[in-house]
Amino acid sequence: MLDISRQTVRVLLLATFVFAVPIFHLGVPLLLAHFGPRWGWNGDYPGPLNFLGALPIVAGAVLLAWTLTTMLLVARSLPPRVRLGFRPTQLVRTGLYAWMRHPMYVGAILMYVGTPLVWGSLAALGISGALIVLLLWRTSMEDRTLQGELPGYAEYASRTRFRLVPGLW
Repeated sequence: MLDISRQTVRVLLLATFVFAVPIFHLGVPLLLAHFGPRWGWNGDYPGPLNFLGALPIVAGAVLLAWTLTTMLLVARSLPPRVRLGFRPTQLVRTGLYAWMRHPMYVGAILMYVGTPLVWGSLAALGISGALIVLLLWRTSMEDRTLQGELPGYAEYASRTRFRLVPGLW
């Protein structure tokens, strides 16, 4: 395990949300969107229906920004030195986490829904669909793991019943 400062945790959170998440969550579908024909586009310009795809992308970006803000606020309350590892050490129950257990995944899924619509790409639709299925599977596996390894998570999961969509799932 690596022992790092609370400030380093904040920098890692920012780097993850500002660089890694957008590059992966938008970059992969965007890259694939350039292969094959684009439906809805009029030559080099998107059609009106393609612009509707921007709505879930913006909603996903807002959820990711809200999640980042929550994480940064929680990081302020960490002890001065933190053990960095793969096992979770602190349960976040504020912000979006008060309503759903995996808000970051919801933001990513919304972006995956919007990207193929904006680009009108079947290739992006295929990879986005696969990534959505992967994230849905991951939430299930993550919940199981956290209930067994993170103190208080089982109680949190019983109070925050919904993994992804409050009132629905």
